Amino acid sequence: MKNIRKINPTRLLFNLSLFFYILIVFFVTKNVKLFATRELLILLSVLAFSLALISGIVALIKYDTRNKVKYLFVGFGFLGASVIDAYYLYSAVKSPQPGLWLLNTSAVYLSIMLFLSWAVWYWKNIHNLKDEKPKLTYQVLIFFFAVLFVLVLFKTNFTKEAIVFVSSLFYFVAFVGYFLKRTWYYKYFEYLLLSSLIVLFLAQLLFLNFSKETLDTMYVMSEIFKVIGYAISLTGLLMSTYNAFMLVEKYGKTSEARLTASIDSLPIGYVLTDENDEVIKVNKEVFNIFPQLPNTKQKYNFYKVLNIQDRCRQCRVEKCSLEESMVSYNDRFLRLLLTPVYVGNDTVGTVILIQDITEAKLLDKTKDEFIALASHELRTPVSTIKGNSELIYQMFEKYTKNESFKEIVDDIHKSSLRLIDIIEEFLDVSSLEQKKIEFKKEKLNLKEIVKESVKSFENTVSQKGLYLRFEEEAEEIEVLADEVRIKQVLYNLISNSIKFTQKGGISIKAYKKGQLAYVTIKDSGRGISEKGQKMLFKKFQQVGEDFLKHDSTQGVGLGLYISEILVKAMGGSIYLVKSKEGEGSVFEFSLPLVDH
Repeated sequence: MKNIRKINPTRLLFNLSLFFYILIVFFVTKNVKLFATRELLILLSVLAFSLALISGIVALIKYDTRNKVKYLFVGFGFLGASVIDAYYLYSAVKSPQPGLWLLNTSAVYLSIMLFLSWAVWYWKNIHNLKDEKPKLTYQVLIFFFAVLFVLVLFKTNFTKEAIVFVSSLFYFVAFVGYFLKRTWYYKYFEYLLLSSLIVLFLAQLLFLNFSKETLDTMYVMSEIFKVIGYAISLTGLLMSTYNAFMLVEKYGKTSEARLTASIDSLPIGYVLTDENDEVIKVNKEVFNIFPQLPNTKQKYNFYKVLNIQDRCRQCRVEKCSLEESMVSYNDRFLRLLLTPVYVGNDTVGTVILIQDITEAKLLDKTKDEFIALASHELRTPVSTIKGNSELIYQMFEKYTKNESFKEIVDDIHKSSLRLIDIIEEFLDVSSLEQKKIEFKKEKLNLKEIVKESVKSFENTVSQKGLYLRFEEEAEEIEVLADEVRIKQVLYNLISNSIKFTQKGGISIKAYKKGQLAYVTIKDSGRGISEKGQKMLFKKFQQVGEDFLKHDSTQGVGLGLYISEILVKAMGGSIYLVKSKEGEGSVFEFSLPLVDH
C-alpha cells in the first residue's frame, strides 16, 4: 500500500507492552471482586466527561490554528463524547440503578469519529486534496448533531453487545490506520493517540464485554480505562501543542535574529517607526550617518531634525512610498525613502531608508564643474576653427578644383559646428543645474513661435523627403514664458523627430485646455521600445537598442534632459504621450497661459 512504511520498533514495542499490560490486568481482576460504590462510578463518569470536554476543545483549537482535518474529527469526537456522557450521567444520577449501556454509549460515537479522522485524512491524501475549512466544518457540525440526535432519541435500541462490538471495531480499525500512517507531524500526539486507542479498545472488548452488572469489577475497570484513555489523548494533545509552541518560539527567535542581522548589515540607514512617529528599531548604519546620536531610544530625534514628520504622516495616510532625493544635514547630503508598514489593511508605521550621498554628490559636482570648465575653455578655439574654416573655403573655392581639398575643409567646418553645439549644450546644462540662467518671462503668441520653428526646419525635412506641418487652430494662444527657451525646446523635439524618422513626417499641434497651453509633436518614425522609454529625460542617455552603448553620431543625450529643465522652470511639464516601435512617437509639453 502507498501509505505503509517501515514500522518503528520503539513505537511497536511500547504499544505491545501496553497491550500485554492491560491483558495482565484483565486476567488478574477477572476473578477478583471489587466492591465499588455508586458514588465511585459517578466520580469516574465526571472525570471522563471533564477530560473529553477539555480534549475536544484543545483539538478544535489546534484545528483552527493548524487547519489539519484530523484535529477536526478528533475534536468533535471528544466534544460529542463529553456531551453524551453528561446526558447519561444526569440520567444515572436520577436513576437508582442505571443500565450498562448508559455510561458507555459515548464510546460508539467517539470510536466512529476517531476512525473518520484517519479515514478522511487517508482519502484526502490518496486523492491529493486540500482542506476546505469552512465547508468541511459545516459538514462535520451536521454529522455531529445528527449522531447526537440518534444516540439520544433512540437510546433504547442500543444493547451492551452492540456498544461493545461497534466501539471495539472502530477503535481497532482507527488504531491500525494510524499505526500504518506514513507521516505524523507531531510525534507526541501520534504515540499517545495510539496508546489511547489501545486502552479504549481493550476497555470495551475485555472489561465491558465480560461485565455482568453495573457495579462489578469488569464494569468499573472499563470505566477506569476509559478515563485513562481520555487522559492519554489529552496529554498527547497538550504535549503536541507545547511542542508546536516551542518550535514556533525557536524558529521565531531564529527568524528575528536573521532579520536583525540582515537589517544591521544593510549599507544604508534603516529606521522603523510606529504610527505616532516613535522609533521602534534602527540599524548600526544610522549611527554612522548620525554619529552624534546617543545609543538610546529616547533620543532618536534625527527625523525631527530632518523635518520629515509631515512626510511620514503623508506616507501613512496616502499609503504610498515617498522619496526625498536630497536632504541637507549639517555638511552632508542624504537621500530618504519612506514607505508605509501594513498589518492587513491597516498602516501601523513607517520604514525610513537613509542613504548618505555626500560623496556621490561631490563627485557629480566635480564632474559638472569639469564639464563646464572644459566647455568654456573649448569654446574659443573651436569658434576660431569654425571661423577660419569658413574663410579658407571662401578664399580657395574659386582657385582650386581639388574636390578632396574642398571636402576636407567642409568636414572641418561641419565638425566645428557640431562641437560648438555640444559645447553649448554642456554649458546650458551646467548653468541650468546651478540655476544661473535667468528666464525672461513675457506675454507670447505661442502659434507664431511654433510657425517660426517649423520654418527653420523646412530645408532639413525636404532633403530627407519628409513633411513637417503645423496643424494651426483658429483661436489665439498666449503664454507667459521665455521665447528663446520655448524655441530651444521645440528645436530639440523637432530635431529628434526628424533624426529618427525615415518616411512620412512630423505634425505639430498647439491648443489650450484649462489653465495651460499644450504643444504636441507627432512623428511617424521608428518609435521607442518600452526599455528605451524608461531612459527618456535622463542625463547623457540616448534612446537605442542598448542604452549601455553610446552613439556619438546621434548627439550626447542632453536634448530631452535640457528640455525638461526648461519647461519645468517656465511652469509647465513635458512627457511622452505614447510610442510604439515601427509606428512613431508623440511628445507633448505644456506652458501656463497668460491669464493664469
